[in-house]
Amino acid sequence: RTAVAFSFSRSSSLYAARRSVASQTTYLPQPLSLSHTSSIRLFSTTEPNADTKTEDVSAVEAQIAVKGDEIRTLKENGITKPELTPHIEELLALKAKLAELNGEVPAPPPPKKEKKKNPPKKKQNNAKKDESEMSINELRDSRLGKATSMRDAGAEPYAYVYDPNRTASQLAAEYNDKLEPGEEDADGEHTTCEGEIAVAGRIMARRVFGKLAFYTLQDETGTIQLQFDKKRLGERDPESFKHLKAWTDSGDIIGAKGTIRRTDKGELTLYAKEWTMLTKSA
Repeated sequence: RTAVAFSFSRSSSLYAARRSVASQTTYLPQPLSLSHTSSIRLFSTTEPNADTKTEDVSAVEAQIAVKGDEIRTLKENGITKPELTPHIEELLALKAKLAELNGEVPAPPPPKKEKKKNPPKKKQNNAKKDESEMSINELRDSRLGKATSMRDAGAEPYAYVYDPNRTASQLAAEYNDKLEPGEEDADGEHTTCEGEIAVAGRIMARRVFGKLAFYTLQDETGTIQLQFDKKRLGERDPESFKHLKAWTDSGDIIGAKGTIRRTDKGELTLYAKEWTMLTKSA
């Protein structure tokens, strides 16, 4: 009887222990098993209905109209092109969007106009050359051509007589320490020469500045500067200054009459009223 009681007590204890363990067990949910033929739709592929599409087109058309009116107003107010550019781009973007809604291919932007490059101008054969670029024969032909032009205009390129009354050295002596810079001896107060002073010599250098010209003249005693003014020469001959520039070259022998003055830099100068070609160099 004792053995039977022990066996029953032991079985009861094991049964109670198993029930305790079973009550503490947590059951996890099993994952949903999907068959191979099932499918899940994540996004709707239903196209918008016609009413919605019409509303979108109308909205874009209204935006285009508003933007067009705005651009016209800006142009009337004088907007600059750089400031107008973003408004034009916005209008083009709206038109492209409208074309896409209507199922049309948007028109490509207009190509940029390239500025035409002007071809280099060809030098004309009769273009004037600088004397330093001429050959001896070209230089001779040019100067003989000027002599011919003088004769055609009734002027003599080789004068027979000319009477200068002062030399460069005489003028330098007479006007030594006389006249301030910019002052002119208009009345001949500082010279014993009666009437206008006349000099003659070879042109060593010529500088022409529009309506004003300065020549360096050399005679047998030295050099003197000549000043030619278009207005002053024009009082006796309206064409004098034009002919001076067209007909004279370095090396020519000329005569000039006028008064003595000092330039603003203090250089003794004959302020010419007229000039004469004595020998045209060739």
